[in-house]
Amino acid sequence: MRHSVNKKYIVYAVLGLVVILFVALSVRSCSTLIHKPEEGDEKASLYTGYEISEDKKLLVSGASYTDSTNPSKKGFTPYLRLDGVNVDNYYRQNYVIFGESSEEISGVLTYRGNALRNSATFGNAGIEDGIFSTTWKIKVEESIGLTEDLDCMGQPVIIKWDETRKQLLKLNESKKNKETLTEIIYASTDGKVYFLDLDNGSYSRNPLDLGCPVTGTGTICPDGTPLYVVGAGDCSEGDTSEIYVIDLVSGAVIYTFGERSNFSVKPPEEKYNFSAAAVFSQASDCLITQGENGVIYSYSVDAKMGSSELSATFSQKAEYTYTVNDGEGGTNTAQFSSSPAAWGSYVYTTDTEGHLVCTNVNDWNTVWMRDLGASCDATPCIEVDEAAGTAYIYIGTSLRLEDGKKTAGTVYIYKLNAANGDIIWRREYDARVTKKTNGGVVAAACLGENGLDDYVYFTIAGVGSKKSGMVVCLDKNDGGERYSIELKHYSVSDPVAAYGEDGTGYVIICDNRGNVFMLDGESGECLDTRELGERITTSPIVYEDTLILATEEQIYGIKLK
Repeated sequence: MRHSVNKKYIVYAVLGLVVILFVALSVRSCSTLIHKPEEGDEKASLYTGYEISEDKKLLVSGASYTDSTNPSKKGFTPYLRLDGVNVDNYYRQNYVIFGESSEEISGVLTYRGNALRNSATFGNAGIEDGIFSTTWKIKVEESIGLTEDLDCMGQPVIIKWDETRKQLLKLNESKKNKETLTEIIYASTDGKVYFLDLDNGSYSRNPLDLGCPVTGTGTICPDGTPLYVVGAGDCSEGDTSEIYVIDLVSGAVIYTFGERSNFSVKPPEEKYNFSAAAVFSQASDCLITQGENGVIYSYSVDAKMGSSELSATFSQKAEYTYTVNDGEGGTNTAQFSSSPAAWGSYVYTTDTEGHLVCTNVNDWNTVWMRDLGASCDATPCIEVDEAAGTAYIYIGTSLRLEDGKKTAGTVYIYKLNAANGDIIWRREYDARVTKKTNGGVVAAACLGENGLDDYVYFTIAGVGSKKSGMVVCLDKNDGGERYSIELKHYSVSDPVAAYGEDGTGYVIICDNRGNVFMLDGESGECLDTRELGERITTSPIVYEDTLILATEEQIYGIKLK
């Protein structure tokens, strides 16, 4: 009898070890279950046989609305002010065209890399093993601001300075004398802008103290002009929040805007925060950004580099906002927690009421508006298809608390025709929301390139439970699910891709508990995990063979092998 009892305990012990081993392996493999579609799985809602007619090709004849994207059907009412004066009509003196930079600038200069918001990766990482290697880190100070819990943080930007510009910058002497300097610039929730050397994370110059926390991403001019624009993400003790233009030569703030005014439809007593990343049109020197106050700002910027200093003037200040019928006899005012994306003459914005709006910035005429069916915190991601003569937008929706009660619902992922807002395909997912974090798609899409050119990647928060999440890999063409991966802890951070010499693609995911996962982008297999132990709500970038990200406590550089 005694031997039987011992045998029973041995069996229990073995089973216990198996469970522990399974849990350990789960942590190692991203706490995931990779699900590949099987017969009977829910497909995307397809809107195909979709052929784009000549009159609806964005690059041929411009954008226009269709019956389902006509702004007037939603009671869309625009408001425009030019240099402080309300106006009904306006046409820019310098025609705006957003597109690729004509200069080869080495870096990631804004949120998701450019005005299209389609890549936070520069160069080839040369990955062979799909693992994380050596790491440097530098500590940042405690968050400041009136809001106790700043749940969102911005993305670092990075630029490799040419020798002429490098010599003009007020750098630490050792950095000025370096043969090459690739500088990371990161504005933090502690109110400071940090300047770091990519090689080891050391200071390239002293931090700049703005006095207001930053929860968004700064933007450097796409032609490499040393001008940096970033907005405050919360009010300071002096109850101020504004957008800063920083001269990167002198390291000083040379212009601010975003002041409170009665133009904004939102009540003046509410905080005016600026989490959006600006976009520049290099060809026409146009700057566009937006605020949580519901105002889109535009300037003509004349920035010139002299022999020893930068000069910049700002003119044609335009402010634009709108209201939309709420369906119950009232109106909803615009409010933005995302960043604008732009292509050609058009800027694309998502508001928190779930509208995706296409506006021609040359005359501030809103061309079309798509009701996405749920709130939207994500920034549009644009893919240009020159062969088809148009561009496409990838976007997802999110859930917010409504009167403190809403905890679950359906969120959507779309591919849209950027010319008219027509739906190419749509997918649906169930998600949950907590008091601290919006559920669903909060982050921007990651467009695959090279070996991952057929795929687009999204993170979805609150799938399965309030604390868990999901990564999905979708086919760009039809929205079919290549695979989905369950995350034990949700992610509100943008996925980022990196590539090997042969074009093999890897996707990097950061979760809310400080885990960083390296996935095989084709199969979804988790190849490596790095546990930082600090919550990650910022979005990472990849510069050649280095992953750069920030937490509430540190800025990290992690080599990729």
